[in-house]
Amino acid sequence: MMDLLFAGIGWTDLAMTLNRIAVGAFFMLSGYHKLFNAERHRTIVDELKALGVPALGFNQWWVPLIEFSAGTAVLVGLLAPLAALGLLVIIALVALTVLSFTAHLLFSPWVLVAIGILVWIKFRPRRSHQ
Repeated sequence: MMDLLFAGIGWTDLAMTLNRIAVGAFFMLSGYHKLFNAERHRTIVDELKALGVPALGFNQWWVPLIEFSAGTAVLVGLLAPLAALGLLVIIALVALTVLSFTAHLLFSPWVLVAIGILVWIKFRPRRSHQ
């Protein structure tokens, strides 16, 4: 019983894979809608203007492109740790720009996504070199 409490049921690889798929799909779909949905793209441009983000012409395409491409990479497992790190940078920039970094940060869903990315980077299944 104690072994079950401390070691779990042994499905860690499955849990980490599901975590990777969920985080990757979240960012891929978010970036996709910001890139290819005209109404959503206008919304992101208006948000960036309201926040006073510099280089608006560049950032209106760069941020969703990073979300889409890095989210896709995490989803399919292609250079996933590096892509996840890129997404973590995007989350940090959003937190510093949008949130007041006090109580709002504690209740933000972005914090849960960031925690999911960090957990996946730290505990992801490793390939055997045999």
